[in-house]
Amino acid sequence: MNVSKFLVVFVSLISYSMLSYAQEETDPRLHAVGRQWGLYQPPDTAKGKRVLLIGDSILGGYWSIVSGELTDSVAVDCWITGINEGSPSLFSQLEQVMSHGPYDVVHFNIGLHGWQKGRVDDSKYEAIMQHYIDVLKKGSPHAHLIWATTTPVTV
Repeated sequence: MNVSKFLVVFVSLISYSMLSYAQEETDPRLHAVGRQWGLYQPPDTAKGKRVLLIGDSILGGYWSIVSGELTDSVAVDCWITGINEGSPSLFSQLEQVMSHGPYDVVHFNIGLHGWQKGRVDDSKYEAIMQHYIDVLKKGSPHAHLIWATTTPVTV
């Protein structure tokens, strides 16, 4: 499967699964649901293409669907975390996760746990996100990066 076709299928699956997830949501409050925080890896990471999904509990709702659809040709790692852009341990944890690469695609969704007022200094946000991207690129210099802001905010 060529990279362009892979990316189209990958993004389509995520969009579809997020649409389904958002429609099932009945409680508009922000709360953690789904799997425990942590790094999940398939037992066989030597399938060829490697993908890393990074996100919060929202990712816990769709990563198994993406992984299941890509299981024949792609090893899908998943880091589910509630860490936000203001956390002092963000970059050390991200570097540790990236050490399991390199990855061909890194799909990341960060922000839900940092958007509440006072958690992230607005004047530092751009620099934080640039550093975040730099860590991703250092760990997987040839990866396609997909920043997915898929978190539904209802108010």
